[in-house]
Amino acid sequence: MDSGSSKINQNILDTFSKGKKALSISDISRLSGHHRHTVARYLDNLVSSGKLEMRQHGQKKKYYLADIQMESSILNFSPHMLIILNMDLSIRWANDSFLKMVNTTNKAISNLGIEALHLDELFGPDLVTAIRMVRPGETRSEEARICRDEKETIYLSSAFHSPTAQVKT
Repeated sequence: MDSGSSKINQNILDTFSKGKKALSISDISRLSGHHRHTVARYLDNLVSSGKLEMRQHGQKKKYYLADIQMESSILNFSPHMLIILNMDLSIRWANDSFLKMVNTTNKAISNLGIEALHLDELFGPDLVTAIRMVRPGETRSEEARICRDEKETIYLSSAFHSPTAQVKT
């Protein structure tokens, strides 16, 4: 993404700090100063990347900032490794157990594709394949094994796909 696209994305996201929680394309266009056709094109990308959520209200589409703060504080209590993925399989969030396993931070992996984590090297190719095969409304569980220092650890891995995000454990 070039710097012009980044600036437009940021301008659109910044419009949500100017008051209302739910904004239409017209609202965003007026508040950001960008033409409504430009806004509509960028909104599609922001929704698919998980930064915004879109809900249909009659004939109008309303856009909201995606909010996983409440989810993340609850999910950090889980001893299981959890990853929330956007619809394009880029990383939206990971819990502390997962971050500790791969020795990274949420900031470092946010919006990277799952391939960037090299999960196949940690868990084998079957887990990544299972993640890719989960369909809307479906839940799958896999057993993942990690061998380190002659010690084998077994993890239960579940994948759930919802319309706005995928949760992986």
